[in-house]
Amino acid sequence: MNYDKDSLYSEAITACDLAYAPYSNVAVGAVALLESGELVSAGNYENCSSPVCICAEHSLICTLNNIKNGVKIVAISVAAKYNKQLIDIAPCGKCRQVLTECSNRQKSPIMVCFSHEGKLLSVSAGELMPYAFDGNL
Repeated sequence: MNYDKDSLYSEAITACDLAYAPYSNVAVGAVALLESGELVSAGNYENCSSPVCICAEHSLICTLNNIKNGVKIVAISVAAKYNKQLIDIAPCGKCRQVLTECSNRQKSPIMVCFSHEGKLLSVSAGELMPYAFDGNL
């Protein structure tokens, strides 16, 4: 399925409004384009105990697993605002691993869109995490 990365990124910017980020003031939004054409969004959720925080991408994947289990994800876009100003951001290592596992589980690539050095990039989850754990011990 083809998708417009600019439109998907714009939706991720809107999803920043879903974030709860009173400690860092970094509101992160993530949006997934499903193979059905539906969009699902999530935001990061901070806690005063920082290890308890949930990234927007991880929140989105968990939400999709619970409400849309088995529906393939075509692409995910991530955006962030610091003090309400748009900033570059890419998925953290934990989220890269989660996205790669999700891609492996659905047996099809998930494209990940994000802004880096002012340019909108679109790469596969596998490209973001080339040496991911894969469950083979």
